[in-house]
Amino acid sequence: MYIKSDVQEIQLYEYKNGYDHIVIYDIINSMYRGRWFLVYRSPNASTADFLNEFERLCEEYIVNNAPVYVVGDFNINMHSNNQRPFYKNKLNAIIMFFNLKLLVKKFTRVEQNSKTIIDLFITNNVTIEVTVENEQIADHKMLEIFKKKRMTDNKLTKKVYDKSRYTKQSLNDKLSPINEEICEMNFEEKARFLKEKLIESVNSLVSEKLIYVNYSKSWYTSELISLRNIRNEKCEIARLMNTSQAWVEYRESRNKYTNELNKAKNNEFKNNIKRFSNDSKRLWKELKLLWKIKDDQITSVD
Repeated sequence: MYIKSDVQEIQLYEYKNGYDHIVIYDIINSMYRGRWFLVYRSPNASTADFLNEFERLCEEYIVNNAPVYVVGDFNINMHSNNQRPFYKNKLNAIIMFFNLKLLVKKFTRVEQNSKTIIDLFITNNVTIEVTVENEQIADHKMLEIFKKKRMTDNKLTKKVYDKSRYTKQSLNDKLSPINEEICEMNFEEKARFLKEKLIESVNSLVSEKLIYVNYSKSWYTSELISLRNIRNEKCEIARLMNTSQAWVEYRESRNKYTNELNKAKNNEFKNNIKRFSNDSKRLWKELKLLWKIKDDQITSVD
């Protein structure tokens, strides 16, 4: 771990078991301030023991609503191609239990006969983005961690997909060379190989990018955006875990967001009526912008 000399850090805990190593730091005066877990799990050590210790440390050192960053080489393949997903599922359960999210979605270690996601970045900070770089250190690709651009005025970042290079012909050109490679494979190998190549080909033709979305609603505050993000995360967790407790937590976060949203709308509605009470033209314009409804749907205003 390398830290700039002007960044204040406090080491809270260090765990060693053979080659397994977890160090926990608090970063104080940085845009990435928060609690950092630096992780290395040896592929020759017990995965079960490591995950038990990792879960214990999460229970002890993760504080509600405080920013948490977990980064390192877990040597647990989190990709869907994992043929023995027991430990992957256990790590996913830990991540969801502590309201964290795994941000690495692309392969971080690519060998001749295997592709895996074992270098992980896990956080509860919704403003963080992670990309997997083509550059490698030894046989591992590098992760670039950065913050999304801050929202200014009424702007919000939104992820969109650029499909300009994706056509039937371009996809066919990507897939056509694999015919010779699968001749000697059995049916299951062919299916798995074709799925991987299809995902890889589509990812090479479709790219993600962040754009700014302008909101005309000045009342749609960062607090509302945060509540909406929490609601969406709880919904994902409920769908994955499908437990009664997870669905209860989702409904609670949904109701809280809906209530605060309606409260903000009503306040803006009342303020605009007062502000433009002597300017009927501007009043109608503001009301139509606020509620996004047509003239014939507005019947009366008390």
